[in-house]
Amino acid sequence: KNPFLDLKVREAIDLAIDRKTLAEIAMEGLGKPANQMVTPSIFGFNKALPERKYDVAAAKKLLADAGYPNGFKVQFSFTQDRLPGDRQVGTSIAQMLAAIGIDAAANAQPAAVFFPARTRGEFSMSMSGWGTLTGEAHYTLSSIAHSNDKEKKFGAFNVMGYKNPVMDKLIQDAAVEMDVEKRRSLLEQANELVATDRPRLPLVAV
Repeated sequence: KNPFLDLKVREAIDLAIDRKTLAEIAMEGLGKPANQMVTPSIFGFNKALPERKYDVAAAKKLLADAGYPNGFKVQFSFTQDRLPGDRQVGTSIAQMLAAIGIDAAANAQPAAVFFPARTRGEFSMSMSGWGTLTGEAHYTLSSIAHSNDKEKKFGAFNVMGYKNPVMDKLIQDAAVEMDVEKRRSLLEQANELVATDRPRLPLVAV
């Protein structure tokens, strides 16, 4: 059984990650802890979302409740030459997960090797970076949080197979909403749903 299908496991991993340490130590102060998939300057950023918590004890309890009291083993893949401190951040996360019993084998790779392999679905768990090029959250959410829908051309970078009809509708509605504040609200709701469902975990922002 895939442990990541259980929300408790995803939340446990979320709680096990010390984002302040990643930003200050692994990235040598070049980053800031992130609590959602876009940064505060992006249209659709949800100001109401709190900082992500760091709580090892709570993470261990969630793993046990999910049926993994002794954790599990997984390969954790990430780039080593694409972003500031990507190798150090990935290695640090593997060490943090070890504290809750997850044996995440750190697999740092050149970006030229990493991305084709991820597209082929070869990774059980991976980390990479993303930039919101248009300045608004729909660009990001439609690419990585919408289900992979080739007909609608959404979800092209949703490599995990995540699908939530509520999420899809929020993103699709935002794509055609002309009222600025209504569009903003739809995107904020979508960001909140990412924080709840945890299909992806935001780590640090540059």
